[in-house]
Amino acid sequence: MRPIIGDRIALVSTGLAVTVVLVSLQWLVFYEELSDEWFLMIVFTAFLFGASGYMCFSWLRKERLSRTWPLAVTFFGLLTLHAGIVGSIIRLFHPRWRGPGWMFLLLVEIPIVVITLELAHDYSKPRKRVSFLEVIRSIRDRRDLS
Repeated sequence: MRPIIGDRIALVSTGLAVTVVLVSLQWLVFYEELSDEWFLMIVFTAFLFGASGYMCFSWLRKERLSRTWPLAVTFFGLLTLHAGIVGSIIRLFHPRWRGPGWMFLLLVEIPIVVITLELAHDYSKPRKRVSFLEVIRSIRDRRDLS
């Protein structure tokens, strides 16, 4: 009975935290007098990287990986690269950057993030010492390196 209560408390706490973050984000967009598209852009980007981060760190918790650093370094590297690219685009095109621009960028980023994290996950799995090119070849040939 106790784990069920703990799970419900965690679920309610997470829901409240997400609600507070979304309301404060909407308030910030309103306060800075930005268009409503900024709220959508930030929410979709946070969802992409939140889901990717959850996926990475659930792999780190659940699986016995021979290397753990490739997943964390890849995730934080992708997040830093995203912040740099989007930051420079916002700096250059802020008043004119509307829905089609950020939606196109997000649609390009989604497969890049997913494929890169899968490659890092596959690179982290093998028990024997293999090169990164062998991991790429094993993905192409659909064979297991374990």
